[in-house]
Amino acid sequence: MRKSMKAIQKICLLAAALCISASLSAQEVFSVLATKGDVQLQRKGEGTWVKVFTGSKLNKTDNIKVGEDAYVGLVHLKSGKAKEIRNPGTISLSELEKQMSANSSVGSKVVAYVTQDVTGSSGKFQDYRKSMANLGSIERATKGTVTPELPRKTSFIDSIVTFNWVTDKRAREAAKQSGYVFEISNRMGTPIYTKETKDTFVVMNVEKLNLKHGEHYYWRVNLKDNNGGEEDAQPFTILDNNTRKSIQHDLKAFNEEEPNPLNKIMLARYYESKDLIMNAMKAYQEAIEMAPDVVEYRELYAMFLDRHEMSFLANKVRQEAVASLNK
Repeated sequence: MRKSMKAIQKICLLAAALCISASLSAQEVFSVLATKGDVQLQRKGEGTWVKVFTGSKLNKTDNIKVGEDAYVGLVHLKSGKAKEIRNPGTISLSELEKQMSANSSVGSKVVAYVTQDVTGSSGKFQDYRKSMANLGSIERATKGTVTPELPRKTSFIDSIVTFNWVTDKRAREAAKQSGYVFEISNRMGTPIYTKETKDTFVVMNVEKLNLKHGEHYYWRVNLKDNNGGEEDAQPFTILDNNTRKSIQHDLKAFNEEEPNPLNKIMLARYYESKDLIMNAMKAYQEAIEMAPDVVEYRELYAMFLDRHEMSFLANKVRQEAVASLNK
């Protein structure tokens, strides 16, 4: 009886060990953030190769094959490190993971956000033209004719800030004559800075205004000859010194990474998590400039703009993404 029990225990332990081994071998190690061209996947024990789609999770025992003029962007799920593959050939993910051994504490904080963005929208990337077939004109509703080209709420870490806005045809004609009035006020609505301009932007050093760090302020722009009522004020905050130092410490880790579009996307998501929306916009734009033929980066930027009530800009980005596919 005892021998029988011991035999059963050995079988159970062996089965458990096999389960653990199988679990480890099938461990997901990378997520696909972007693809272009012929990129294929081969699972362990399978002889066939299948197409890789954006949002796919890749196991440690998988192989991927990149064709001529193809591209795949991966993010390592444990460390948060990004890896671009542009050279044609077959890559073992177990070997690739060995290059990701060093942890990136900052990257691991935002990798979940990025992979969630991509996974939630993976279906549209399989046929982006079809997904965007009904793309129409989307504009943010405003009370007048001048629309801020910035989110409704943001924080600033930099001293030099650019405030942008867009206008319709009637407003542009009126501005040629009278121009715009740009204003910053405190939370009580009292103006603390005013400037007249005929440009559709104002560049300024916010530190010279002696604004208190951590306080909420508001900016707005109107036509000087304004017969259509005032535009809504947009809130912003100057980060306090402790928050600024913490972010600057994190940014050092990003600066140590290879300057590629994937890392720019990670950086953008980090900025967004800190409410630094203007910095995030710049990082997304830099990613697109570095890889203009990868529609996933344009769509991730458009999704970001949608999240911050800038659908009028998101629509423009998506139109540019479709146009890039037609080139």
